[in-house]
Amino acid sequence: MFRRKKTPLLYGLSEAMTHIMVCGRPGSGKTSAVLKRILRELLAAGAVCMGRCVKPDEADRLARLMPDAIRFSPTSGHVFNPLTYTMARKGARHLAAFHDELNEVMTRSTSDQTESFWKSGVTDTLVTAFELAWLVKREAATYQDCYDIILNMPHDGEHAASEAFLSNPCGQFLEAGLSKAPHTAMPLADFILRRIPTVGDKARGAFVTQAMTSIQPFITPPLANCVNGESNFTPERMVNTNTILDFDTLTYGINGLAVQLLFSWFAMEEVLARKSWKKPFILHSDEYHQLAHARRDIQAMSVGRSQGFIGISAFQSIPVLEDALGADLEAQTQAKALIGLHVNKVWCNNNCHISNEFAAMSIGQERRMFFGGSAQPVQQRQSEWYDVLGVGHSPNFSFNQQFHYRVDPLEFTTLRTGGPEHDFLVDAVVTRGTNQFEFVTLTQR
Repeated sequence: MFRRKKTPLLYGLSEAMTHIMVCGRPGSGKTSAVLKRILRELLAAGAVCMGRCVKPDEADRLARLMPDAIRFSPTSGHVFNPLTYTMARKGARHLAAFHDELNEVMTRSTSDQTESFWKSGVTDTLVTAFELAWLVKREAATYQDCYDIILNMPHDGEHAASEAFLSNPCGQFLEAGLSKAPHTAMPLADFILRRIPTVGDKARGAFVTQAMTSIQPFITPPLANCVNGESNFTPERMVNTNTILDFDTLTYGINGLAVQLLFSWFAMEEVLARKSWKKPFILHSDEYHQLAHARRDIQAMSVGRSQGFIGISAFQSIPVLEDALGADLEAQTQAKALIGLHVNKVWCNNNCHISNEFAAMSIGQERRMFFGGSAQPVQQRQSEWYDVLGVGHSPNFSFNQQFHYRVDPLEFTTLRTGGPEHDFLVDAVVTRGTNQFEFVTLTQR
């Protein structure tokens, strides 16, 4: 048994910028003791945190650690309009890429494996709607406008030329766009009046349905209040102010997930783009498996150290993370990449043998020497009385080397999990990106 240190778990800012992962079964103390301690220390060192929420009580818990934080919720009065923010800076195709990836997470499908015809069709549908709404209404454009444009795109050539189309929202936006800026609106008109009506019912249905699916969370009350209107809480402010995204997924479902992902992706992009910074930025994700997006997270964690990006991610087990990423061979590869990029790891009590064996293997093995021996009587002569003293016996010695885990996988099942039965003490095994490890004991109080 290894000696458990009662010194507090401490990660300095420079260590934390290589990211921190916490893994432990439900009830292991990873949230109430480990994450709380890590976040408290990094905030005291001068970092800024954005907390994403899965459980209903998570925002309250984060607020106790960050009493000065902006609590972004459907009723807070804060607004971030991704549509107008992006259209004024990087354009419609950049925003469409965000929405394509939202579809991946919400459906847990990989658009990279989708045939280019279908993928480009959905992207072009989103781009057309974003550009047309922005062309006609500029800063007053809303996601509802984009949704109405997509929903009412013509079914066929006859519909595109009919009075019914000209009087519906898509036709009216197109007419207004052609009147306002004919040269800019012509490519949009070509897509709406020629391409969409000729791709066939199946393709049109796929383009329209997937495009609307990625927009739907942003037009549904009460979350629509936070993303429509003039932005008063932009990504520039998010990365310089403690922020709690109070849209927990157990209350707001897939819509809450979409809002949190989009906001945090904008914040991550803002962090990666900054050339100078004063405060490191923490993206705090308990129940990380629900919030993970492999491509964006890998990009941020692999290059974000020089921009002061810190990822703190907690989940129950490796199979849970793999299942959330798609449960196929690619998901297993992505999970290992994400785990590897979290250089600092905290392993709590776990009943998952796969996670425990992975943890034990990542900590490493060491050679141990084993000795054995025996004494056998010499048979070549007649025994004498003094043989009772050991004389006349031939000693036999053997030894061998074996590799053993430095921390046996079963050790993780014995770690204390807090609560009254353990005097609110939580044990964990900590690694810091070196070949060293330590047992630590934290308190939930």
